[in-house]
Amino acid sequence: MDDRALFSRAWRIVSGHRSLWLFGFIAGFGPPMALFQFSGNAFIAFPRSPEELRGLLLHPSFPWVWAGISLLALFTLVMWLLINASGHAALIVLVNRAEEGAAPTLSAGWEAIRRYGWRIFLIHGLLRLPIFLLAGASVLPLIVPIGQALVEGRSTIPGPQIDLGLFCCCLGATIWIPALILFSWIEALADRACILNHRSIRASIAYGWNALQRHSGQVIPFALMLFGIGLGVMAPLYILQGITGYQAGQAPDLVSAPGGRRLPLMGLYIAELAINTGTAMFFSSCWTLFYRQLFMAASDHASQ
Repeated sequence: MDDRALFSRAWRIVSGHRSLWLFGFIAGFGPPMALFQFSGNAFIAFPRSPEELRGLLLHPSFPWVWAGISLLALFTLVMWLLINASGHAALIVLVNRAEEGAAPTLSAGWEAIRRYGWRIFLIHGLLRLPIFLLAGASVLPLIVPIGQALVEGRSTIPGPQIDLGLFCCCLGATIWIPALILFSWIEALADRACILNHRSIRASIAYGWNALQRHSGQVIPFALMLFGIGLGVMAPLYILQGITGYQAGQAPDLVSAPGGRRLPLMGLYIAELAINTGTAMFFSSCWTLFYRQLFMAASDHASQ
């Protein structure tokens, strides 16, 4: 497989079909900006002193407030996953149509979302849920003693509890970060097995896992090349964001920002949206072309 020719073909598809840009924006709409924005605003409004925080935790209405915040965050996350999955479903279908000589029209993209959006959403949810649970469980040993100390009015936390919490966080990260990368590769293969080979949700996930095992020599180097491309594209933007203090995934506060910083912040925000859109389209095109060449071509050859 000629990776350079594949990347070149993916670029021609992305640059030659404007209909992909809308669905690329939908697929690249992440991390969940609304959730990041909400979290930032909540942090700004959070009590600054331990006494105020303890009073909030002991307030009779706090459980209801916490439940409402948790439900809102969960709803926002689910909506982001659904929007993200819809964009990916449309991109896979449109790139496949372009390869087959058909026009990748907007109507074909919307039809792809109608037919495959929920399936891709469930595939993403089933693969990402264990990662979310593992990441959440790894920080609990650190969060629980901090919460207990605040409720009890203690200004210190026993060192062994902090050490145990930090150890669990680090141990969990060494597990869920590699698992997240591995599952993202399975997800990319499962999405295309579902749409291009018309497999069920369960069969698509199983096929993605089996395909990664059988063809790890081709899949892993290809995925690492895409990771390197993405890192090279995003690194300059992240450096500028670090210099300006702008947080990725969060809309800039143009109201309270000084006048001289508003234009640069808006420029960085627009640049992030454009890069997310472009990389979502390009990576989706690359994975679809890769899948067609490695898996569909092999199955077609076997059937002849």
